[in-house]
Order: sequence, then C-alpha cells, then structure tokens
Amino acid sequence: MALRGKWILVALLAFLLLSASLAVVITRPVSAQDAAEVRLSGLIRRMTAAGEPVIIEFAVPVVAAERVWTIPDAAKKRTISIIGDDFICFSEPWNTGTRERCTPIANIVSVSFER
Repeated sequence: MALRGKWILVALLAFLLLSASLAVVITRPVSAQDAAEVRLSGLIRRMTAAGEPVIIEFAVPVVAAERVWTIPDAAKKRTISIIGDDFICFSEPWNTGTRERCTPIANIVSVSFER
C-alpha cells in the first residue's frame, strides 16, 4: 500500500510540473518580430529592408495585364512605398510626380526571392 501511495505522489508531482511548464510556454509574450514573421507583410518588409529584389504574383493584377512584378523595378522605376499589416503600396513616376497603387495583402498569391 505504501508503494502505491508513492506512485500516486510521483504521478501528481509529474502532472504539476508538466502543467507549470505548459503554463509558462502558453503565457510567453509574443515579440513584435515573432508576429511579423507569421505575416506575409513581415516577410516582404524584411526582404525589402535587406535590399533584396522580391517577385510578387497578384491574384488580381494591380495594373492591367501585369500579374507578376519584380520589385524594385529599375525599368519602370517602381518601388514599394508602404507595407501595412494588411495592405501594400507601390510607387512609380507619374507625369511630374508619383503615383501610388495600393492593394490588400490578400491579393498576393505568392512572393519569391533569392538567398
């Protein structure tokens, strides 16, 4: 009977340790960088900050007949101007100024880049 009581005590302690460990993991605060990495906008932001060209494919073209863009685009002088959590804007020369074209991040089908 004493051996059975020891096993119950060991099982109870193991359960408490496991519960405490799980509580620590679940309540761990998420850093801003962790949150950015799970969003497509975070990936695009990181790649453009590193100066890497990014190839973006759109579900619905932002400009007629242009479904895939490489950014930055030296020929069209097109760059990314704003990256929000749920939208992205592109800037390009327009007459004597610039034109901003924005689209929801949900309109992006894929993003590719070289490492």
